[in-house]
Amino acid sequence: MANSKVFPPCVQQLMVIKAERIGLEKPKDLKMYALCNLKEGGNIFESEALREQLSNISQGKQSLSDLVIKIYSGNVK
Repeated sequence: MANSKVFPPCVQQLMVIKAERIGLEKPKDLKMYALCNLKEGGNIFESEALREQLSNISQGKQSLSDLVIKIYSGNVK
């Protein structure tokens, strides 16, 4: 992704590894996790809303990008 080019490849790969450790598998979710974590300092991934939905994301019931949009728009508890 064009936005990720400002980060060294080793940093990008580290974010993908972290995303895989929490159960994300889909390439779209891996990229979203990495970009949000690098751009936002990971604050969104420390939220209770995301942790509550993590199993739904890893099971493919919801995408990480949809959840991130909901969190930023205030549509998630």
